[in-house]
Amino acid sequence: MIHCGSGGLFFLKLYAFQPSLPWQMSNLLSFEAALMRQFKPWHIKLWAFLTYIGPYLAYIKNSECFDMPIIFQNDIINDTENLMIKVFEVINSKLPSFKLPKKCIADAIRCLNYDSQAGTLLSQENMKKIKVSPMTEKLRNELARYTRELNIPKNIISFDNEIQI
Repeated sequence: MIHCGSGGLFFLKLYAFQPSLPWQMSNLLSFEAALMRQFKPWHIKLWAFLTYIGPYLAYIKNSECFDMPIIFQNDIINDTENLMIKVFEVINSKLPSFKLPKKCIADAIRCLNYDSQAGTLLSQENMKKIKVSPMTEKLRNELARYTRELNIPKNIISFDNEIQI
């Protein structure tokens, strides 16, 4: 039985169930939770935005700890080959004894086209069936406020219509 005072046991049992969950929860509790307390989102889109932007803010705050520049989903989708070239260059410059041949870039790109969630509720096929709620003016204004207060550059975010920051 798990009790409130046995947090360590809780995380061990959680780890046994799904190894990545304790790490994901600790990230959420440590950084995104602070954003939730600061902004008190009242809509799922606002909550999702804070959850999405949290890792970026953590990266910016601790960027000197990373050997790799930040990689954005938009770059993976729209500029895959150039992004992979940069990733290979960084890895090869940081690990001189371990060289990734450039001929492997095509294989890496092919791997990105594989749906790792195929056969699950999170598959690309299933996700395409989900209807997205409309972006209202009130939500757009609130997201613009979050963006301003968090000093997020315009090129980091995009919405269905341009918001005024």
